[in-house]
Amino acid sequence: MIINLLVGVVILIAIFIAYYLLSHLNKKLFGINVQDNERMAKTAKTGGITFILLAILGVIASLSKMIFSFSLSYFLELPLEQF
Repeated sequence: MIINLLVGVVILIAIFIAYYLLSHLNKKLFGINVQDNERMAKTAKTGGITFILLAILGVIASLSKMIFSFSLSYFLELPLEQF
């Protein structure tokens, strides 16, 4: 149960970091103008996309765990608390 909450927190943090990196492509990021620095723009864009993928994988992992535990408890007729 606690692992699901921790995965949810990690997903929210990853979404926030991705939003921050991608929204600052045309602004100053850490005091550096990203529009003038091509390397910084590519790094921010790649990092934002990476954090979006991390959040998507976290959601998929959480959903698959819930589906697996529900289907296993249904077919084996076990209570859900054991998973």
